[in-house]
Amino acid sequence: MFKKSLLAIAMFPVAAMADANITVPMELEYNNLYSAESNADEKANLFATIEPEITVGITEQLSFFGQIALEEINESENSDDRYLEDHGFYINEFKLQYDTEQFGGFIGKTGINFGTGFDAPGIFTSGFAGDYEITEQIAVGGYFNTGSISISAGVFHGDSNLDKRYIESVERSGSPDNKFASYAIAVDSEFKALTIHAAYADFDNGDNTDNTDAWVFGLGHSSEIGATELTPMLEIATDKDDINYLTAAIEVASGPISGVVGFSSTDDADDKTRQLEIAGGYALQNGLELGMAFAQKRSGNGDKTNIIGLIAAYELSYDL
Repeated sequence: MFKKSLLAIAMFPVAAMADANITVPMELEYNNLYSAESNADEKANLFATIEPEITVGITEQLSFFGQIALEEINESENSDDRYLEDHGFYINEFKLQYDTEQFGGFIGKTGINFGTGFDAPGIFTSGFAGDYEITEQIAVGGYFNTGSISISAGVFHGDSNLDKRYIESVERSGSPDNKFASYAIAVDSEFKALTIHAAYADFDNGDNTDNTDAWVFGLGHSSEIGATELTPMLEIATDKDDINYLTAAIEVASGPISGVVGFSSTDDADDKTRQLEIAGGYALQNGLELGMAFAQKRSGNGDKTNIIGLIAAYELSYDL
């Protein structure tokens, strides 16, 4: 339910199309942080996320993939409510990719296959995991499939053509001087209903600065009890700043109705933060998905915040 990432390298390949396809995922989300230790932190925010993408098949295996993101790009530093403010767009992905059943590769601007917790179900549970998601990188890489196991690797650096906001973002996750000096390796496997994801990344931080590394390990499972589908997931990670993350959730779906219980945490030398979410969703026959959630966040000193969220998601798709 919701939080469907479009940035990571695919776990297993999809054959390139012989023509073209345009997909436009759209989300409208409203968050209301209505209870906090400080009244100044209580605020509401309405924002949209639209990520149109195009896949153009050049040959049976070679294709071009591009994606533009329209979203809220500046976070508020005051207590004012915000309604569709500070939105902007940028090129999120722009790459050539070669896919076969056994192996493939890519070159261009893309996300890196590192972690899946940012795809956790619900509205808020995926938030902490977004801190170690590696996006907007200039990268070269590939994968090799051995039955149910896929091994992928790539070298990358941050996109220096971005504005200041995004340069600061990518410098936390890629080489700051346009050298392919950072790399990541991932292993993805699927055994019946069980999925496993493990990845390691080494980050170049520039001249005269030691490299830093990060790792992630996650499990997912899917099972059915009658007409009800159960989908639990768990992921642990340590990022380049030695912050530890835990993301866990279980989604229960029956027909158009779904429910999620999620837990996430961060743990570093200065503070510990825990968050619990309870969410529900309903999928209409026309493809529109509606969801709502409540989450409570607690810091190590005992401070807590309560937030409610509403979300509507819809996706358009066109074959050309």
